[in-house]
Amino acid sequence: MLERLRGIERSRFWQARNAFFELKFRLGLSRDRGWAPFTIAEPQRSMLESGDTYAQWISANAARPSDVDRLRAASLRLRERPIISILIPCTATTLAEALEGSLVSIRDQAYSRWEIVVATARTEDELTEAAIDVVFGGARRAHFVRVITPTDATVAERLATACGAATGDFVAVLDPGDTFAPDALYELAAVIDDDPAIDLAYGDEDVRPADGGWIVPFFKPFVRPDTLRSRDVVGRGAIVRLRLMNQIGGLRAEFADAAEYDLMLRLVERTQAVAHVERVIYHRKGLPSFDETGARAVAESLMRTNEPGTVEQVEAPIPTYRVRYRLRERKLVSIIVPTRDHADDLECCLRSIFSRSSYDNFEVLVVDNGTKEARARDVIDSWAARDGRVRVLSMPIPFNYSKLNNAAIATARGEYVVLLNNDTEVLTPDWLEAMMEQAQRPAIGAVGASLLFPDRSVQHAGVIMGIGGVAGHSHRFAAPDSAGYFGALRAISNYAAVTAACLMVRREVYGRVGGLDETLTVAFNDVDFCLRLNDLGLRNVWLPHVALVHGESKSRGSDLGFLKARRSIREEVVMLERWGDIIARDPHYNVNLTRRSEDFAIRVDSIMK
Repeated sequence: MLERLRGIERSRFWQARNAFFELKFRLGLSRDRGWAPFTIAEPQRSMLESGDTYAQWISANAARPSDVDRLRAASLRLRERPIISILIPCTATTLAEALEGSLVSIRDQAYSRWEIVVATARTEDELTEAAIDVVFGGARRAHFVRVITPTDATVAERLATACGAATGDFVAVLDPGDTFAPDALYELAAVIDDDPAIDLAYGDEDVRPADGGWIVPFFKPFVRPDTLRSRDVVGRGAIVRLRLMNQIGGLRAEFADAAEYDLMLRLVERTQAVAHVERVIYHRKGLPSFDETGARAVAESLMRTNEPGTVEQVEAPIPTYRVRYRLRERKLVSIIVPTRDHADDLECCLRSIFSRSSYDNFEVLVVDNGTKEARARDVIDSWAARDGRVRVLSMPIPFNYSKLNNAAIATARGEYVVLLNNDTEVLTPDWLEAMMEQAQRPAIGAVGASLLFPDRSVQHAGVIMGIGGVAGHSHRFAAPDSAGYFGALRAISNYAAVTAACLMVRREVYGRVGGLDETLTVAFNDVDFCLRLNDLGLRNVWLPHVALVHGESKSRGSDLGFLKARRSIREEVVMLERWGDIIARDPHYNVNLTRRSEDFAIRVDSIMK
């Protein structure tokens, strides 16, 4: 890719073309900056030289001058052409070149229906005026608004003041030194044109670390309430409907660096009219940083929604918080453990439940799927005799995971049920409390746990649709100490599905959705179940702080045999026919991330533009 681009740069045609359009611009015959000479900018050049995948993504996907020209013309044909008020807070530490760079990125937008609201103190007003003159000169636009704030005003206070002066339909924030991609405002305006009811639209962003390292992109998931309460996945590159923003109290300066995060929490509580542009449209000079103010914003969110709980900050690359909801009642939990032979696995599983669980109001239904081994039979009988909370359901039928669990839940006594593989080992003492505090919430469907390989690397951290054909496990094989993609392994998150190797759900919800599909005998029955929960309007949630070791299908073996392979293919076909849309584009993931592995690598094979 780099050599192809360098070849274009070196060609006589391109050099002559660049010289021609540069001359036109200098003579004032062309006002369109879209004809600027084509070059490979730093640090993208050095990133390309090293084979960096984000540099390849930029080369394939970033808007080129010709794209900006096309979008500029297309913007005139939009039916909805909202005015976007861009708030820029200037402080005593703002550098002239940083502000000028931000202003240039607005000036060169393909979409022109914007106003700039600069919040500055009188002591910095001269710098602001000079930067505006440098960038816009005699062609200075009329839609500039300058608001004066006290010299000691914080950034959040300046933003709040600027917001009060905005006159547009939507509001965006741009820090001095940050920049918009040239197609950013067009992409956001086009979303409003597609659906005029949208209240919040946001795109992806990239970050240049403070230490000057390489650019890192944040390809975001679609925002869901539980994910947002853990970390700000909206971030920058967002526009918010000003009318709704004012209705919910605007930017609250008392939340300091977390003021925008607080705003997003309140917005998502109020509206579901949200859109996500899966393109990098905002370039950020550093990662966000806020601590106790962010935790306080989440705590207030809990109060507004009448969900009592506590909030703690978690160490991660971006501010991350963990909500522990108050457990309203200590209801009976029925733990369903299908098993056949594999005495050591079952013994380890049951021993870990009874010796490590801090919650004791549970029963265990051991579903015996035709155990033949004498020792495994002894394990089952001894546990049933040892503790009255253990019951045995004999089902010596051909293996059908869905049917085994459905039959067991029909006899279960608990208001909550846990589907649990016999090759799991509980590590977290309060695992049942942590899962119940989520499952008790009316909006929640399935609750999943963090499953680890015996070496403690990640085996399951939520299910992502489309990886490997139908579905894959988030962060599979990640190191034990990994924080995951922008802290995802430390954050409570909504996913399309979670695995039934350890899954809790209210028994009423299990029945309402019809249980597991018994035509899916082995694979994908849990994924199908979770997707049907989504269709009921329920959210599935994965918990990083509930950990179990999982041997992963040791009891039933692999799918390499002919009959098993044929069954596996049939089940894949069922899933593709039933859930093709979400398999093609899982909103909890991002189209710019790979479908070939489970490590959140950048997708460079066939990126959708």
